This record gives sequence, structure tokens and C-alpha cells, in this order.
Amino acid sequence: MLAEAQRAELREGGLFIDAGAPDLNKYTLGGWRTGWGIGHAAPNGPSYVSVDEKAVALHVVTREVVQEVVFRARSPHTGQVVSILVDGESAGQAEVGADWSVQRVSLKATGSMAVGSHEIGFVFARGRGSKSRAEMDWILLARAAGCKVPPDVTRVASISLGHRTQRALVASPARTYSYYLQVPNNAYLLVDYGADGAERFAVRATADGSKSSPLLDVDGVPNQWREAKIDLKALAGKAIRLDLVSSGNAQHAGWGEPEIMTPDAPRSALVGGPHKPARNVIFVMIDTARADEFGPWRHGSPVKTPAYDALAREGTIFHTAYANENWTKPSVATLLSGLYPSTHGAQRDADVLSDKVKLLPEYLKDAGFVTAAFIANGFISDKFGFKRGWDTYTNYIRENKVSDADKVYGDALAWLKRRPRNKRFLLYLQTIDPLVPYQVPEEYVRKFHPEPYQGAIGPTLDGYEQADISKGKKKAGPEDVAWIKALYHAEVAYHEDYMGRFFDELRKGKLLNDTLVVVTNDHGEELGEHGRYGHGHSLYEELLRAPLLMRYPAVFKAGTTVDTITELVDVMSTVLDVLGVRVAAEIDGTSLLPVADGNPAHRPAYALSEFLDGYRSVRVGRWKMITSSAWNAKMFDIQSDRSEQRDRAGDAPIARRLCETLLGEALATPAKARRYQGIGARRRFKPGKVQKDRELERQLKGLGYLGG
Repeated sequence: MLAEAQRAELREGGLFIDAGAPDLNKYTLGGWRTGWGIGHAAPNGPSYVSVDEKAVALHVVTREVVQEVVFRARSPHTGQVVSILVDGESAGQAEVGADWSVQRVSLKATGSMAVGSHEIGFVFARGRGSKSRAEMDWILLARAAGCKVPPDVTRVASISLGHRTQRALVASPARTYSYYLQVPNNAYLLVDYGADGAERFAVRATADGSKSSPLLDVDGVPNQWREAKIDLKALAGKAIRLDLVSSGNAQHAGWGEPEIMTPDAPRSALVGGPHKPARNVIFVMIDTARADEFGPWRHGSPVKTPAYDALAREGTIFHTAYANENWTKPSVATLLSGLYPSTHGAQRDADVLSDKVKLLPEYLKDAGFVTAAFIANGFISDKFGFKRGWDTYTNYIRENKVSDADKVYGDALAWLKRRPRNKRFLLYLQTIDPLVPYQVPEEYVRKFHPEPYQGAIGPTLDGYEQADISKGKKKAGPEDVAWIKALYHAEVAYHEDYMGRFFDELRKGKLLNDTLVVVTNDHGEELGEHGRYGHGHSLYEELLRAPLLMRYPAVFKAGTTVDTITELVDVMSTVLDVLGVRVAAEIDGTSLLPVADGNPAHRPAYALSEFLDGYRSVRVGRWKMITSSAWNAKMFDIQSDRSEQRDRAGDAPIARRLCETLLGEALATPAKARRYQGIGARRRFKPGKVQKDRELERQLKGLGYLGG
């Protein structure tokens, strides 16, 4: 994929963006923000990307004023016209032919690109329905119109010095390779350098708010490869730009296979050694449950969660887990398919999950499991493509049944008692008690608001009132906010009681001994932190953090925590892995067992979350970016600003660039197994559309879904 993780800043040109960027020990590989498709690497020719969208966008950060966009491309379509947009404004056009050619678009129409963040759009006028509209090798953001383009922009080659041939980043003519990365703990950079003549090699690291640190500055020995081992411990946990700089007159010079090494693995959360696959799986999905109501995430919440805490003491918590969407349908589709929302496509109210998307119950039914689902959300129903692979299926909302936790857990227990004993089983429960309307027995509310409430909200809160408060149509003072939070806490506490009774019964029957238990949410709930109530509006922590827990004594060590950033898209692969069922190669997620086992990551762990077409967030290290475009991005240091109140987009350009780079990688190659191999690939399923009847509208509005 086209990447700015490696960018060669050529002396006579400007910012050079490479289409075939080699990675840095597969630790960081950046890319296009949206729409760039399958990557290719010709053995004896240019590496390039295939563009498979009509319109795509690239985020760039310029260090100098840019006057012209120059790019090398070809197209299988005669007369392929490429229009260039800079920050949404048309800059000009170029026509790309069947042979590789260099095209120039002056920025006279839009004015020069100033120093800073920009979005460059490419719109292709031909190629509808085809596999590829164009193939692009590189882009040069030129300082001056008509600048000289280097005739040879080879980035990777085999270079022979003395008696040794090394695959290397080409360092002549003089250039700088820049990588954006999150430095892992106990890391060091291992790199060879060499030239056939006089050449100086320098390695520099720059973090936000700090001057560039020289890590290496040496003269090469003519016709010899030398090795440098550079300690990065002082930079651990920081987002940095790592520059590999060469200068001199050597004809052949290079950086030999730079690698980030992390020798020390963290403590494992797994039992270790070969394990007996779990016989069964119980999957509890608590709809609309904020992570900060549970266990280690509980920051000032008065809710007691003994049922969750008991499971946590017996299993493993994934402390930094993220939902991949902010509302139910796309998030649950991701949990049950292992596909990102933009892959499975069911992201809007009327979307029906494609029947080409295979779900967890279908995989397990094929493997001989008996499957049952007890679901209290109307979106996860037959109407929207979710009634597939289940032997027993109940959707309480669609069937106009009582959907309280006591009923859902009671029905699940009854099913367990009558299930076929000779078969393995999947039991999926999706409870809905923390979702509006907030309405539980009064004794639960009194725990969190013992004094009488005299405000205007009333004894319950529904989706209409949430919307009115969020839009300012209804005022909510401090007393009202306290009441809303008390109602929400009461919902969580009510659910906890019945979840606890459910698992107590399973412990008595010793059913948990050979059963994997997964507990998580689909999204959280806004309680006024950023001026909104409800969900499906934003990508802040209160909506995206997930209380992910897994319990199976043969695999997960009791009472352990995994701090690595994880995503709910990985849950299905993990479930299949623990069950000993073949993990589907075609899904986006990968098993979390290697992460839980403390294996060193080949890439930085990061989480992608989405909302509708353009809103994205990415969390890497201590940093989180929320964006809809290059000029509309917010940055937060989650470690020091957990509530996301201080936007750092203006003073953390390196961390922002790291987030943008990883966001591009994730969108270009959602399938993690391919991403880890450095292969660019992306699939998208086309959802169907449902015609909502009055009854369905009534059911969904009762849950607070008001067509947003």
C-alpha cells in the first residue's frame, strides 16, 4: 500500500511518498487513509498499489510549502482521467495511459499547500466495475512547479559491498527515510549501513515537544557493511519519527534491513503448553454496558459487580479492549463475524447483513455444535440477517416478549437443562438492561439515589428524552444528571444480580469446568461527558471501551490482565481457537491467544473503530485520534487525559502522523493475517436493505433508536 511510513525526501524534489514501502521489522507500516487496494511488488520492477475505488484520499504532513503534485502511474483503462483535490478543492487533472508515466498537476488553482496536515484526493473518471482503476508507484509533493524528478527512485535493492550482498534501503543519492512508530519497551534498532565510497550515515529520533535526538552519526567504511545496534529504551512508550539519513557521493549506499527488536516478552496470561480445547462456549454480550462500571475500569462508579469480578478472578481481563463501532448492529455483526464494520457493511439502520458473511453460530454448527441465542435487541434479528446458524433462537423485542435480565437468563438456564448432552454447545446471550428505557425495580435506584428526585425527567429515562437533552431541547442541571447516572447504575446493578445467579447455577452443576466464558459489550453509553446522552453519536472512550473478559481454566490463568491494546473484531477468532475449531482464514480478526501469551508483537498493537462512512478512531500506545478528514482530527493522550477533554491535534504532530499512518494501514488491509505479512488486500460485502414496517419502527424506537 502507498505509505508515508517510509518516505524518501529527495534533495531536488520535495516530499516523496513511496508506494512500495518496506516496513521496519514489520513494526510499523503506514498507508493510505481510505480506499487503496491490493498492493503488489514486482521482483525486478516498481512496487505499486492498485487503486480499486472511484475516489480515494491520502493524508500527508508537509514540512515545506508544496507547489505541485507529481506522480508515476499507469492504468489498464484507455483514457483514464485522474482528478486531484487538495483539502477538498479541485487542483486539476491528468490522463494516465497503459504505460508507466510521470504526471504533474500544478496547484495554481487551489494555491500552494502550506506546511502542515493535508488531504490529497484522487478521483478516477473511468474503470467502473473493474478490479483496478489505476496503479501508482510514487507521489512527489514538489517544492517548485516543474522541478526535476529523479530518474531512479528505487527504494529497495540488493547491494554488494566487499564479499557481502545485502538487501537494503537504497541510500544514494542522499535521502532521508522517515518512519513513524510507537517504541516498545526494551527495544533497540538493529541496522547495517554501508557504501562503495564516501558516505555519512545518521539515525535521528524526534518525539513531540522534543528536539531531534542523534542516535547514530558515523562515516561508512568504503566497500564494507557495518552493523549498528541502537538502544531505544529511553524512548519506550513514545510516538517518534525515526529518520535514517544518508549524505555523500557514493554511487551505491544503503541501510541493510533495519529492524526493531524487542527481546523481553511480558508476563503470559495463559496456562502454557498444549491445552485441551474447551468443549462449549457461553458468550454474554451486555448491550450498552460502559466498561467503567466494571472491574479495573471502575473510576468512581458506585456500582458493585460481584458476578463480573468473580469471573475475572477466575479468568483473564483484556484491559485495553475496544469495540469497533459505537452502536449495536455493526458492533455485534463484527463480534459474530470477525469482520470490521466497513468489511461486513451493515452499518446503517436499514442495512441487512449479507448472507455471504458467515457468522460464529454457522461455523460452530458446521463443526457439530448445538447453538442457541437469547437476544434482547431488535436489531440482532431475522430482519437484519442475524437469524442464521441457530438451532434455538429467541429475539425478545421482535417477539414482543419481556426482555429483562431475569427472563433472558432464566430462559438460557432452562435451555441448558434440556440441551442434547452428547453435543458441544454455543450459548449466546445478549441482554439489554443498561439500554433505555432505564426502568428497574425501585430498590435498585435507591442504592444510587437514596433521596427523592424532584426534577423534570421523571422515574425513568427513554430515548426521546436522551435526544432532547443532547440537542438542548430539554435542560439537565446537576441534579438531573445525577439522577440519569443513578438510573443507569441501577440498570447495571440489576443486570449484575441476574448474571450472578446464572453463573452460580452453572458453578453448582460444574458446567464451567470445560466451558469457555466470554463477557463483553457491544458499545458503552454517553452520560453527558461530551454533551451527549445515549450512543451512536461519537467515538469517545465512554462508547468504545469494552469490558472484555475470557474464562477457561485450561487456557487462561486465573486473575490475570492483558494490557496490550485489543479489539472485539478478534473475539470470534479467539473463541474458535480455544474451541479447537479451525480459524477461518477469510476473516479480519486474529486470535488473541498469542497476545495473551506475551509473544512479541510484529507490529504495534492498535485498535480501529468506525462510525458510518467517514468517522474513524485509532488508539495506539497512549494516543488516540478521532477523525473524519485530514483537517478535522482530534488527538488525545489517554494516559493523562482519560476523559478526552484536551485536544492535542495541534501540538502532537508526530503522534497524529503515527495514528494516521496506522489508520491507513488498517483500512487498506483489514485482514490482520495479511496485514502482518505485509500483503495489501481488502474485501467488502454489500448489505441488503430492509423495509421497516410500523411494528419494527415501534420496537426499535422503544430501545432509543430514533433513526439516527
